[in-house]
Amino acid sequence: MRAWLKSGSPWVWLTAGSVSVSLLALLGILLLLAGQGMRYFWPSPVYQFELNQAAAGPVTLIGELYQQQTISRQQLLEAGVTPPGDAAQLTRYLIKVGNRESEGQDFRTLLASDVRRQSAPRDLLVLERNSNGTAYGFLAGLLEDGQPLTGRDLNQALQQRLPQIAALSRQAHDIQIHQMARINEQFAALNLREKKLRRDQRFDARAQAQMKAERLELQRQYRQMAEQLDGLNRDRQRDALLLRDMRGQVHTIPLSQIRDAWFPNAMSLGRRWRTGANR
Repeated sequence: MRAWLKSGSPWVWLTAGSVSVSLLALLGILLLLAGQGMRYFWPSPVYQFELNQAAAGPVTLIGELYQQQTISRQQLLEAGVTPPGDAAQLTRYLIKVGNRESEGQDFRTLLASDVRRQSAPRDLLVLERNSNGTAYGFLAGLLEDGQPLTGRDLNQALQQRLPQIAALSRQAHDIQIHQMARINEQFAALNLREKKLRRDQRFDARAQAQMKAERLELQRQYRQMAEQLDGLNRDRQRDALLLRDMRGQVHTIPLSQIRDAWFPNAMSLGRRWRTGANR
């Protein structure tokens, strides 16, 4: 045994074991992070909760079941909530309801005992928007130049128009942020050249004529880009979606404000993967 210890073999095995444990721990952390990330990006089912009349808020609640936990009756009583019945343990749901502009908050809590019926309608729609977060509801129609689209598959029309409007938005962004910015930089450089020529007393008639011609050309290009940008913005604002929320109210949402739209309860596995990868 002493000779074996002196040979150093135990320390080799201990080192190898430590490295293996470290690698397994690292793999576990990576899997945990991947799981949490998948939870965020993966399109979750959206439920429609029909509530008992005694429950606070609307009779119908629509949203994602974000968290479910068991809580004691005593905890609820201490929080000022009197639960029905006499059960010692109750189930509490945290629901992501979205529709921030009308609901005022993204999440709602409710007890399982408040739910009379829970369903997952296939026609429930999720909208991922540029502002005000996620919106949930039912597709009530599409508008083109203020007029309703009729005689068409609304879901198919929506999926066709969203990429088109995204392309228009990219073009508008490129014109506004890059092309028009470059012209502004050229205007600034032209002003610096004029100041230098004036300082050096070389701003003669020929230089003035050249500067004027360059400014006129830049102004022409800028007006042309501004007209193109106005046209793109008009095209982007032409279409809108009608969304009926859980209160039955219909909201008009321009398609230019929508990054993506899907029906999570009717999605195939492949569609879920594509949607999650694009988010």
